[in-house]
Amino acid sequence: MGHPWHASSFTWYWDNDVIFTGGTGARGCGIIGNIIIRGNFTNYCGDNLYWNEIGLENCRVPSEAWREYAKITKTTGDTAAINEYPADNGYQTCRPTFRFGAETWTGGQNPPPAGNTDVGIKGFLYVGGNYNIEGPMDIYGAVWVVGNVSKAVGAERTIIFYDENLDLPTLNVVLLRRSWQEIPPSGTW
Repeated sequence: MGHPWHASSFTWYWDNDVIFTGGTGARGCGIIGNIIIRGNFTNYCGDNLYWNEIGLENCRVPSEAWREYAKITKTTGDTAAINEYPADNGYQTCRPTFRFGAETWTGGQNPPPAGNTDVGIKGFLYVGGNYNIEGPMDIYGAVWVVGNVSKAVGAERTIIFYDENLDLPTLNVVLLRRSWQEIPPSGTW
């Protein structure tokens, strides 16, 4: 599944279960926009959005990001060493930027090469059912999964990187199907 650039920043909606398939690298997934899946989501794709392709020369890292990113290194936590997790600059300190697909980290179990730190989704992912991780797809934005999240044995992890400039379609909304017909929105999403 490739993502055409002319379709960037759209909201993609599926009413049923969705399976993303494809290879890694240039043939992997790369979506810029919001994805709403009312059913289950199974991801077999890799990811292929590099920092210079997602419109951010250097993705901003919040100063408190170490609190979450340090959890990536299950064996070492956070020490005075640098690069134990994305943008790590030592004990409880983050660099202000990180370049996806061009940088990596060294801590934790099986740290990825820089080329595998790219992003599969830049935006918001809503899954109304279960999210089944079968392939690597890191996310720069936010994820809301109503059901359970499971990872297949041997599958790479999915990491969610915070995007403080994320433009969510709406907040505090419950999605309900009222009919099978397309209904124009009553307001701006």
